[in-house]
Amino acid sequence: MIPRARPGWIISIVVALAVAAAGYGWYQAREGNGGPRYRTAPVERGLLQGVVAASGTLNAVGTVEVEAQISGQVKEIYADFNTPVKQGQVLARIDPSSYELRVSQARADLDAANSAVAVARSQLEAQAAEAERVKKLRGATRSKLRAIQGQIRISEAQIGSALAAVKQREAQLAQAQADLERTIIRAPVDGTVILRNVDAGQTVATGPQAPVLFTIARDLHDMQAEVAIDQADVGRLKVGQIATFKVDAFPRRSFSGEIRQIRKAPRNVQNSVRYTVVISAPNPDLALLPGMTANVRIVVDQRAQGGGQGDRRPGTGAAR
Repeated sequence: MIPRARPGWIISIVVALAVAAAGYGWYQAREGNGGPRYRTAPVERGLLQGVVAASGTLNAVGTVEVEAQISGQVKEIYADFNTPVKQGQVLARIDPSSYELRVSQARADLDAANSAVAVARSQLEAQAAEAERVKKLRGATRSKLRAIQGQIRISEAQIGSALAAVKQREAQLAQAQADLERTIIRAPVDGTVILRNVDAGQTVATGPQAPVLFTIARDLHDMQAEVAIDQADVGRLKVGQIATFKVDAFPRRSFSGEIRQIRKAPRNVQNSVRYTVVISAPNPDLALLPGMTANVRIVVDQRAQGGGQGDRRPGTGAAR
């Protein structure tokens, strides 16, 4: 008969095994087989740079907003987003029906005014002829002659009034024709349509609240970034300094430009005074698009490993 092991012995054996395992682990760590490893590298001295970093928005250098000059319903659209246009090219047409009627009415009014002038002149000629005839009559009285001369003066006044009416009708006709011409919305400059904010069938109006129908960028090959710089850093910048920037669309590509303008108008953004700095952004391959966010770095100071004052070259070269 095999004797049973007592519980106290079992516990003693378990504790002894745990102590042995812990000791082995400590030994391995001490020998370096299971502990942390470190990499070393020689200390190097390199270029130190002072950099102003900020972000801004890319825009075309010149944009033109096209609005309707008259009210009416848009009948046809001839340009869309990204459409290249030339100055004078038709972008859209407003229904001209009502404006054609105004031109016809103004032309009829002008014809009536010209007719009134012709009638008054004919009457004046007849009165002048009658006055000459009366003068030749031996028995004619002066009172009759004076009456005819009074009629002549009235006719002359009527002719003057009729001529004034003609000028007024001519002006009304010119205005009606100009309004009719404005039903054709044309591109004011060469460029590319970057915004179309109107559809066929839409009714447009004029005035302070009139919507922008089209926005045309003059030249997308020449862009600029408008960057908000904190007041603590703006004093370190000057026109002509080199700037580099990246955009999220091309994270591995770096673009370069230079400071074109430091605007003196302050902007208060969340109790922080900032100034807008305009940075050129050449875009020969049209990779940059309006509205992209540009993450800008401007090197304002750099020193070589010697660290002397002679090595200080603020604002030169592109940031590494």
